[in-house]
Formats: sequence, C-alpha cells, structure tokens
Amino acid sequence: AKKAAAKPEGPILNAKFTQCGGQGFHNSSCCEKGCACIKSSPYYSQCETPTGLDACSLGAAKTEVKKATARIEEKKQAAKDAEDVVKAAEEKLDKAKKVHEDAKDKYEEASAVAEKKNKVKEDA
Repeated sequence: AKKAAAKPEGPILNAKFTQCGGQGFHNSSCCEKGCACIKSSPYYSQCETPTGLDACSLGAAKTEVKKATARIEEKKQAAKDAEDVVKAAEEKLDKAKKVHEDAKDKYEEASAVAEKKNKVKEDA
C-alpha cells in the first residue's frame, strides 16, 4: 500500500512573484514573510516584494505598511473635511430654499393685493 504524502505544517507560503489568489485559485494566499499578496484583478493576485526591491523584506514591508497607514489616515481626514463642506453647503442650500420660498410667498401676496387694487380702479 502506498503511503499518503505528509502534509506540511502551517500554511504554504507562496514565493515572490507567484500567484496567491484570484477567482478559482484554491491554494494558500500566504506569501513569504516580507512580501504581500496584491490583487491585480478579480482573477489574479500575486505575491509582491516591497516597492523597489527584488526580494521579500520584512523590515521594508513594515515601513510600507506604516507609510500606507499614514496615507490612509490623511485620506480619511480629507474625506471627513469634504463631508463637512458638503454638510455646510447643504445647510446653505436649505436656508436659500427657505429664503426663496419666503420671497415667493411675499411676491404672491403683493401680486394679489395689486390685482385687487387694479380691479377696484377698473370698477370705479
């Protein structure tokens, strides 16, 4: 009888520049330490080295993560600032609509009064 091959302990680590994910991919999505599984499309992800390097580097990967985290925080703040601007603009729009409605009501009242005065003059 043939013995089954022993399963390796832990997840299989994919080497740099090899596939690590995508639709229909059923192997491990783990890359060697210092590389990251980067999605290229819904169908393909690849183990990438830190920017500018030819090899996986845990130190460089940690630095990239710190930089990316800082960029994310900047973008979150920019998004919050933009939301505040939109909210302020919406409030101004609501006020402008109210002013417009009030002016329209006053115009209609004045028009009705003027119409009555003209009718009185015509009837006289």
